[in-house]
Amino acid sequence: MPQDSLGQPFAMPMYKDWFPVRPRPWCYLAMILVFQLTSGLYLGNVSLIAGEGGLMQEDVMFIGLCNVVGINMPFPLLFKFKFHFSNNRLLLNATAMMLLCNLACMYVRSVPLLAVLAFVEGFFKPCATFECFSNIQLWITAKRDLRVFFPVLYIFIAGTMSLQSFLAVNIAYLFEGWRMMHWFVIGLLLCCLLFQFTCLRKYYIMRLTFKSVDWFGMLLWSLLYCCIVWIFTYGEYYNWGEGKVWRDVCVMTVIVLLCTVGRMCNIRHPYITPEIFKNKAIYPILSLFFIGEWFSTTPKVLGTAFVGEVLHWGVVSASALDLYVWLGVLIGSGFSFLWMKVWRLSYPHLCILGFISLLAYQWMMYFLISPDTNIEALYLPMVLRGIGYDVFLIVCTIELFEVMSFETFFMGIALSGFMRNGPTSAIVTGIYNFFLRREEASSLAAGIVTERGDTVLIALKEVFGATCLIGCFILIVLLVADIKPVRSSMKLMPSWFSVGKMLRQREKHDENMRRKAALLRTV
Repeated sequence: MPQDSLGQPFAMPMYKDWFPVRPRPWCYLAMILVFQLTSGLYLGNVSLIAGEGGLMQEDVMFIGLCNVVGINMPFPLLFKFKFHFSNNRLLLNATAMMLLCNLACMYVRSVPLLAVLAFVEGFFKPCATFECFSNIQLWITAKRDLRVFFPVLYIFIAGTMSLQSFLAVNIAYLFEGWRMMHWFVIGLLLCCLLFQFTCLRKYYIMRLTFKSVDWFGMLLWSLLYCCIVWIFTYGEYYNWGEGKVWRDVCVMTVIVLLCTVGRMCNIRHPYITPEIFKNKAIYPILSLFFIGEWFSTTPKVLGTAFVGEVLHWGVVSASALDLYVWLGVLIGSGFSFLWMKVWRLSYPHLCILGFISLLAYQWMMYFLISPDTNIEALYLPMVLRGIGYDVFLIVCTIELFEVMSFETFFMGIALSGFMRNGPTSAIVTGIYNFFLRREEASSLAAGIVTERGDTVLIALKEVFGATCLIGCFILIVLLVADIKPVRSSMKLMPSWFSVGKMLRQREKHDENMRRKAALLRTV
């Protein structure tokens, strides 16, 4: 029986006895950092990858977003993996798959195959990350307090997104090749494999099977997400509805959606249970996830166009801003911890403060759009962007946990991935690119400007301004709504042993149901 279920002190029995006790959780944190640095293709080097590989930028963006979709899909299955494999076997398998996918992505040039490889790499990243975090959760917070755990979690999840982009760009510049980031990560993964093979041993909390896992349902949801990503990534290239291929994919998306919903409603244990959609409390939270992802996607589209087309900075100069976003994530996690755990203030109000920080970024960028802007002027907006995004993710995840049962929480995380991961990013990017192109064409047609840099400047002003006004309206709605906490005291995460017992009881119940059905068929 695991020690955390008996109230014993924190320990990590998956280590071999000769390994020192003190560095054990720190080694897991180091592995988490390595896992979060992996990716199918690094979007910071999109122009280098597209130029050398003969791919379009849309191809590289689609492959990168397939990786993000893959990250979202294993959440409903994470406990099945945890209770089926031993600790070292799960980590060895996941690490090896990420390493092989990273290696293959450097040399494969087929866009569909690259998309599959990126998806698979993304799928195994949260498997390994969850296994590490679940084993050191009691070291982070002995009472399983999510007000402590989630700020630490998002330092690695949200923080390494900026750190990954910075490293990818600068390593490619220093060693004159975008593949060097892949080799750097492969080297780190090899170190992880060596550590797992030599220092960890087989350790099970309990053994469960993969019965009642809806693999085909997961495939349908994955295909649905990828179709939506494709539609909005290639929308500008195919001029939206004018391209036959684009229309065919739209029809395919509708068919996949109908198949997904039909399967969800007609099997006993679907990948995402339809009972989730009957919980009205999740819809405002999903809307907040969408808003947070929308306002964090703005700098990826409009900010990139500003520094590239107006300021004419190189990617190395622009990548320096990622460090300030990372600094903002650290500040946001620290502030969230103080607000919720130390000061014990309302976390819906913290959500509003996070949105104010995101909105402040939009307004500051609106007034800073000028060819004369220097890099120092962008430091504060980038810090605010990091603070706002991190706080928003922490609070929305906690509120999702509060309004859902633990059995459906990880399904809710997968569903919220539509709002906070690849699909929403692709949707917002496609919409922004459409309005930027329309505003540029309007400026040229009206004869206001004749140079491309000036047209981009005017278009950015228009789109940033519209985003700021919409953000102000959303802020007013949040303030007027005066959202109350779900309960006065926050729920705690159950022990992994109790989760395993719950899953085992469900397996036994399903097995009894299957036996009864078999008996009825024989009668």
